[in-house]
Amino acid sequence: GKTVDIHTPDHYDYAPHPVGDASKLNSIVFSVKAKNDAHIALHQDNGLWEIVIGGWGNGKSVVRGAAQDCEVGHADHNPLNEHQFHTFWIHWTEHRVEVGTGAQVGHNVFMSGQSADVRHVKRISVATGFGSSGHWRFPNLEKVNKILESVGH
Repeated sequence: GKTVDIHTPDHYDYAPHPVGDASKLNSIVFSVKAKNDAHIALHQDNGLWEIVIGGWGNGKSVVRGAAQDCEVGHADHNPLNEHQFHTFWIHWTEHRVEVGTGAQVGHNVFMSGQSADVRHVKRISVATGFGSSGHWRFPNLEKVNKILESVGH
């Protein structure tokens, strides 16, 4: 199908929950239903951006330059709902990541983070934990990448 459903348990671990190859992309739109602590990792060859949506009991979101590292951007809000899907987007460049609500990349930004290092995002994975499991809906990146290849990117 066009979308991929991912269920993450109340156990903080990215390894079992890959979303896919993001090396041809610079943004992603997804939906998640969780009580708190929706974690998205944008992996690079030697590190990752970590985006936490609704951490701290669904009171705050952060961008980190590494897993469980100091925040480089944050928002104080209550973005998640355990009973309904909420849609978010993430956009990245070599030095910056932005996060917002809704399905239109660039609209309704609620946080961003910068990095002095050049970062090439290669793949995406997700996790929940800290008292919450999660149900995610992502575009099927295998299909997206095939389409991009067919149009010559």
